[in-house]
Amino acid sequence: MWGFLFLLPVLRNRILSRGVVFSLGPTIVQLFVVFPLKAHKGYMGLDLGILTPLFVFVFNAIWGLTAALWLRWAGRSI
Repeated sequence: MWGFLFLLPVLRNRILSRGVVFSLGPTIVQLFVVFPLKAHKGYMGLDLGILTPLFVFVFNAIWGLTAALWLRWAGRSI
């Protein structure tokens, strides 16, 4: 679902920025919807530990960067 954001013509020449910016959507949903309302782990998942928001941001940023790089690579190979 979040991968559809990469179809938007935003930050096409800035791969790193594009990956990080587009990873903010799933990060916000995870921290403010999934953890407190679905998993009952407190606001931003802080019941799991103080570093939980950082881990969520980092791993979603890795996803965003990987997706942006893959889409750049796939576009060139076609």
